[in-house]
Amino acid sequence: MQLFVSELILFNIMFHGEFALCMLIRLLVYYWYANEIMEQSSNIAIAVWESEWYDEPQRVKQMMLMMIMRSNKPLVLDIGPFSTMTLSTFLRILKATYSYMMIMYR
Repeated sequence: MQLFVSELILFNIMFHGEFALCMLIRLLVYYWYANEIMEQSSNIAIAVWESEWYDEPQRVKQMMLMMIMRSNKPLVLDIGPFSTMTLSTFLRILKATYSYMMIMYR
């Protein structure tokens, strides 16, 4: 927004463009790793099931079954009460931002 108020010289354009790009990359990194946490947490049940847990003592079998039951619900990072952090959420934010900018500065 400040770019539209200040003078349109090359330095200002480059500075604001670089700043916006750095913020986008920063958000992408956050959402990428949040998405990876969600995907990898869903693979825990498969990894436990493929191990030879059935040859273990009864106590270990019970713990493994509890781990399988718990890992059926994936771990997610929340954006407060709004949504979870995934790459699809990141894309929705980018689309909404683009739409807002096109409506406001058209």
